[in-house]
Amino acid sequence: MDVEIESILKNVLQRIKPTESEFRYLYSLFDRIKRDLEMCFYTIDKGFNITLQGSLAKNTFIRGRADIDIFVLFRPSEVNSEWIDRIFIPLVLECLQANYRLMIKYASHPYITAYIDNIEINIVPAYNVDSPSNIISAVDRTPFHTMYIVSKLSNALKDEVRILKHFLATWNLYGAEINIRGFSGYLTELLILAYGTFLNLLRESQQWKAYKTCVDIEKQYRDENECIKVFKNDVLVVVDPIDPRRNAAAAVSLKTFSIFKLLAQLFLRNPSYKFFDREQEPSIDENSLSKYVKERIESINSCLIGIEFEVIKPIPDIVWGQLNRVERIVKNTLKSHEIKHIYIDTWIDGEFKKAIVMVEILNCSTSYELKKGPPSYITDEAINFIVKNIDAFIGPWIDKDGRLYCIKRRKFKPSEIIVLAIRDLTLSSLKFIRCIESVDALPLYNEEFRRWLKQYLDRKMFSDIIALFRQSD
Repeated sequence: MDVEIESILKNVLQRIKPTESEFRYLYSLFDRIKRDLEMCFYTIDKGFNITLQGSLAKNTFIRGRADIDIFVLFRPSEVNSEWIDRIFIPLVLECLQANYRLMIKYASHPYITAYIDNIEINIVPAYNVDSPSNIISAVDRTPFHTMYIVSKLSNALKDEVRILKHFLATWNLYGAEINIRGFSGYLTELLILAYGTFLNLLRESQQWKAYKTCVDIEKQYRDENECIKVFKNDVLVVVDPIDPRRNAAAAVSLKTFSIFKLLAQLFLRNPSYKFFDREQEPSIDENSLSKYVKERIESINSCLIGIEFEVIKPIPDIVWGQLNRVERIVKNTLKSHEIKHIYIDTWIDGEFKKAIVMVEILNCSTSYELKKGPPSYITDEAINFIVKNIDAFIGPWIDKDGRLYCIKRRKFKPSEIIVLAIRDLTLSSLKFIRCIESVDALPLYNEEFRRWLKQYLDRKMFSDIIALFRQSD
């Protein structure tokens, strides 16, 4: 079995390891932007230092997927966040806009992304602090992360990181962004440092317990219990070696944690290239998808509701955070109306202008709902339930579990409940447009949306995992 696994991993690495020519080309782009930035800042006496950070600096990137992270480090005594907003951002835009396609993005503070040959080049202002304990903004840790990883990773370990990154990316578990809540690049590097190889990480991950696992590479806590107490609300803890107060795995959600452990177990049981090469959803035309959706809805007696928003402030973390809030409110509100079989997910278009929260509800066509009451022996509550539901279609009655139940006619359709729940929400980055109940009113003209909707309906990630289960039987 180990021979087979090693053969798979060796072949995967050959496909994803960057070539020397790619490496040289990326460094030439860095040198080019660095020279341009030096020209931008030559009149500014702020003690700046232009540095390369991220996976390119650490040589842990995957072939064809490299971003270039350029940090412009300033002395904290010379600049502040207002200076970054008013001077740095406009100056970089003015200097580079003639030769590059540019976009302003946001993290701890604004930064600029330039695009060359579809390669993202992030130009990030940060403070040149002397210690991680003196950071002013979150991005100030990055140079310390880079130095730590460069000092610890051998070439063999870098290749193990690449395999792990590719494994995670294949299953959409790579990235700490709020819409993924997965494993960051830095976290993958720390995990390989902790466990030595990709394969050993998969094996050891089977011992992980949610909210009860601490990986402390530099032994900065007395024991695991002390560590877990400090980070008691985090699913997985990987102590940041350069800052013991920080959990490098804080972004990892319980869902991501669980999927990773499941995939690791499946790979160990029955290794296959399919873990590194999922089939993409084939394109489907508008009419075929419309027909498929209608047949799907009818076959399982479900309904499909789209909640459409206009993105008015395209700051990804804020937008996704607010969309997650919408999902929670919709799900909780529907459940409060005894509508429980719900599946929710969200799509945003490539231009980050439109978002649609899709809600699928089983048995939503029924006009009646079962209401569960209190135990009948709690008489005050029982009497209140009976009085409140005296006009029920059937009941109230006491079932064998001693509880009161009744069947009532629904006052509102699910779409009406959703509109009532969200129409008055304060959402700084989103504007509610409408609730879509007709399949043909969805943006099926958009190929990107069609592909996403088909995956949503088929629960594609999980159907792919089930296929791996069948393969392992």
